[in-house]
Amino acid sequence: MLELYHSINSVCAQKVRIALAEKELPHKEHLMTLGGDQFDPAYMKLNPNAVVPTLIHDGQPIIESSVILYYLDEAFPERPLMPVGPFARAKTRLFNKLIDEYVHNSCTVLTFATAFRPGHQKNAKPASLRLPVSSALHKSAT
Repeated sequence: MLELYHSINSVCAQKVRIALAEKELPHKEHLMTLGGDQFDPAYMKLNPNAVVPTLIHDGQPIIESSVILYYLDEAFPERPLMPVGPFARAKTRLFNKLIDEYVHNSCTVLTFATAFRPGHQKNAKPASLRLPVSSALHKSAT
């Protein structure tokens, strides 16, 4: 069984939600507000960094969004996210590294500014009400 601890505004959690949707993997969602709930002792046992996302697979936590993406592709090889060839895989990993080290850092200020606006979290739509991810991404990668 898969469980995902995430927040609506987390760019890192969005990466994992897209991967779960593309791979069509059912999972239980735990929506975090990041208004202090990430410091709950029970959550800190799952993710000592007190950030999202955290994926739980059969009781085992996996943290860090890029690690989660690679884990999902290895644990659930159906509908692969990674290309087949080693050069293409290396380019994909390099792109993911760029996202993690540069784009994510650039988004952090905006993400936190919007995440903690008064009333923003109470207006967030649960995952079941959001539009599904198109499988066009998956088709273009093959």
